Amino acid sequence: MITEENIIYTTTLIKAYNYEKNICNTGTGFFCKDEENYYLISNKHIVDGCTEFEFKVPMYGDDKIVTTKIKIDPSSHSLYDIGVIGINAVMSSNYKYNIKFIEISDFYNDQLFKCSNIENIIMLGYPQGMKGDPLGCPIIKSGITATPISKKYNDQEIFLTDILSFPGSSGSPIFIKYNDSYILVGIHYASATTIDDGSHIGLGFCIKDSILYNWIKGI
Repeated sequence: MITEENIIYTTTLIKAYNYEKNICNTGTGFFCKDEENYYLISNKHIVDGCTEFEFKVPMYGDDKIVTTKIKIDPSSHSLYDIGVIGINAVMSSNYKYNIKFIEISDFYNDQLFKCSNIENIIMLGYPQGMKGDPLGCPIIKSGITATPISKKYNDQEIFLTDILSFPGSSGSPIFIKYNDSYILVGIHYASATTIDDGSHIGLGFCIKDSILYNWIKGI
């Protein structure tokens, strides 16, 4: 269960490196697991074309962080901007990471409850690489859904939010609160901009969690 206490441990700032060992992308990743595997989820445009991935996580009971760099062979969704990195090898180490994994039961389930047309949401991420503390606490932004989660936008399984985002926010998880827990409803991947000069208009594009859910179940 994702709560107000552990939700800040679901994300990490990620850096992606190319063949020349140069940083090619930075963004947000969040931790997820199913019955057998551990994953780090971000956007396809963050991980594609990269060979190494670096992320930092805090340790249990200590004001220290561990920097982990792994060689990656990411899986990318064919239609949507989602990238998945398997981290089973990382989790099998002797380190005791202070990570909260988003589990399958933490995904939105319309059989459990129905989202309304307007929902309060929060987004956790690292805009411009900013962190809430030296241990990597994410920046938490709030807003509402700008289009209903239950409906398609432009005939795609995405929805809009009214949260203004900046580079570094790509891959941020989107949550709604249900009773005393938080439920994953989407993944931020882009900001809406004007046609003439590319200025942000205060809207974000989000992929529905169901796309990630169905894909992971098929991996």
